[in-house]
Amino acid sequence: MQKKFSTVSFFNNAARNVAKNRRFAVLTDETGRLVAYC
Repeated sequence: MQKKFSTVSFFNNAARNVAKNRRFAVLTDETGRLVAYC
């Protein structure tokens, strides 16, 4: 579980850094959903 949470936090940090680009933001949202289901 800890590994999953760490990966989610990593994606969240990446999303913030890439939040400048809306295209990447959408991709991060989709990947976030996939990671949540995994």
